[in-house]
Amino acid sequence: MTTQLKAILQALLVTFIWATSWVLIKFGLADVPALLFAGLRYGIGAICLIVILAFSPQRKLIRHMNSSVWIKVILIGLFYYAAMQGAQFLGLRNLPATSVNLIMGMSTIVIALLGTIFLKEPLSVLQWLGVLLTPAGAYLYFFPVSFTASQTTGIIIILVGTFLGAIGSLIARDINRSAYIPPLVLTTLSLTLGSVIMFVGGVVTEGFPPISLRSWSYILWMAVINTAFAFTMWNRTMQVLRATENASIANTLMVQVPILAYIFLGERISIRQILGLGLVVVGVVMVQVFRKQLAPIMDIDPGS
Repeated sequence: MTTQLKAILQALLVTFIWATSWVLIKFGLADVPALLFAGLRYGIGAICLIVILAFSPQRKLIRHMNSSVWIKVILIGLFYYAAMQGAQFLGLRNLPATSVNLIMGMSTIVIALLGTIFLKEPLSVLQWLGVLLTPAGAYLYFFPVSFTASQTTGIIIILVGTFLGAIGSLIARDINRSAYIPPLVLTTLSLTLGSVIMFVGGVVTEGFPPISLRSWSYILWMAVINTAFAFTMWNRTMQVLRATENASIANTLMVQVPILAYIFLGERISIRQILGLGLVVVGVVMVQVFRKQLAPIMDIDPGS
């Protein structure tokens, strides 16, 4: 198994874990406010990673991080976690899980454009075609476009969060491909910052209402598995896969989430919408298969 194939399989495992998050969030939002829910999930996940890092020799690398690296870590915490993940929770408060997931998939286009310019990771012609199939599939899925006022607000929040999250993803790829910060260190530091912002924002704006035992079980599961484990694994794959390739694999959520939403949330899906999701799948495959060969920056086995 090649290093790239292993990274792709690991990334696919992470997307499946994340796909279950959308269902659990929908269940949990019944009695937990959106930002507080996000803050608790990511905060407890960050605590898990802090404990692991405390017993890892990798913690010694933190003292050698210069100001430039710290700025990048802070931006990842602000953009990739606080902005994008917070927007996901707020969006799910007003929109179906499938719709939120599909809109957030638009980040692939931003990542492809900015990744080509700033990370010097150009795409082949066929990869660009694969990237453009994402909005085509989304348009087919939503056609005819019609949203209520509350849904429009949710869409705006998601779009802003998705754009900022795309920038955070590019910064994370820049750090991971250079391999000067291990995935555990990067995830712990950036996730801790992002979770503090979400938790404080949630408590200030939404308060801290009583939370049922069932919702606490959702929060704890998502904190340990869907956050601490999954995001660390995702950073490992970013050591090997280019920014657009990671974003493209993340778009498989557009297929996984509707299936889970249909099974557990009763969200219906039409033949036309299935065709739209099919375009997304074809696009993902094209981005991974027709990879433009570049001079390797590094070669790290994400499973090491």
